[in-house]
Amino acid sequence: MSLDSVVVIIPAYEPSPRLVDLVTELSAAGLGRLLVVDDGSGPAYRQTFDAVGQVSGVELLRHEVNRGKGAAIRTAMAHVKRQGGLTGVVTADADGQHTVADIRRVAEVLTQRAPGTQRLCVLGERDFDLPQIPLRSRLGNKVTTALISALFGRRLPDTQTGLRGMTADLLPELLDVPGERFDHEMRAIMHLLTTGAHIVPIPIETIYEGGQNSTSHFRPVRDSAVIYAAILRQLGIFVLTSGLGFLIDILTFVAVMDGAFDGHPTLRAVGIATLTARVVSALANYAVNHFFVFRTGAKVPRSLGRYVVLAGVLLTASWLLTTGAANLLGHHVVWAKILVDTVLFFASYLVQRRWVFAPPRGDANPSIDGSAVDHDDGAPGLGRQDELPVPDADDRARAILRNDCHDGTPADPGGVEPRKQL
Repeated sequence: MSLDSVVVIIPAYEPSPRLVDLVTELSAAGLGRLLVVDDGSGPAYRQTFDAVGQVSGVELLRHEVNRGKGAAIRTAMAHVKRQGGLTGVVTADADGQHTVADIRRVAEVLTQRAPGTQRLCVLGERDFDLPQIPLRSRLGNKVTTALISALFGRRLPDTQTGLRGMTADLLPELLDVPGERFDHEMRAIMHLLTTGAHIVPIPIETIYEGGQNSTSHFRPVRDSAVIYAAILRQLGIFVLTSGLGFLIDILTFVAVMDGAFDGHPTLRAVGIATLTARVVSALANYAVNHFFVFRTGAKVPRSLGRYVVLAGVLLTASWLLTTGAANLLGHHVVWAKILVDTVLFFASYLVQRRWVFAPPRGDANPSIDGSAVDHDDGAPGLGRQDELPVPDADDRARAILRNDCHDGTPADPGGVEPRKQL
């Protein structure tokens, strides 16, 4: 399949003149469909963008004001989606972090995938262990990698890479992913992990200008805070819904005790009220988690059955572990209960995230050459791994695709000025 079926999207804000060289080299390398978004850079950069628009194969869109990298990417995706007939898109940064060879390699992976491969995302993976990587970037990447691995069960060594390839069938859902600035890219990764898309990392060259990537507009404190808030948002909602479940449990218990037993705390009355309250609150908590917290599309019969199993396991674990902890803590049973249930609370979140509400199991994942990979259980990150020789980056990309695939209305591009057509 020709590279002409792939559009390269480059969001740009106050770029250096090197952007002209980048699009010129991309066009010469056979990537003839380039979509550059001027994200409100202003009159001082008009000359640079005018030069970009003169390059063969370039289409230029403009935001009248700066709206952020995420908004620029969605503007471009909405524009591409309306055109139709494409294999996919590749997003690349305008600050010189991505080489022409790496951008072309990502595009080639999209065009060389096996027929029928759907919902594929290719990530350009940088090496953060190299000595020229700034300490701030290295630590930040390790923290985000650890969080994503813990919450989603998949280790992605470079979650913030701007070099990504997405098949066209992902565009409608990615247009609905929120985030106006750098957090959009993290939110997109989390959406793809949540919904079981095939995510394939391939190694790329690691480039940091002067060791600090000085041309980047990333604001370390503010943008990092927004990104981590996006990562932990689901856990925060889970905490709130668990509190709602607790409130429902208490209210149901009181209603049964007062309505059926006139408030008399007999053994039978307390037992019936407790059981009723637990069943009602558990069903309410399941419904909220299924439809509002995790939203993975998991089948209700399967996820409900798993939820019941998990509830039984947690109940038994709380009983046994609280008893053991109380003996270790000198019979302080209340503190033992608080400690044990706190640990089990976070364990419950991870199990629900990875198992109870795991995305539906699909067919075996096809690869570039048409071979298939079976999943152990359908949860992302559990695919069977085969050992293959990896002589170079291109062969490694194919090996990864062969053995490590894991399972709307367009955003309004208001304020966009279309320029030269593809």
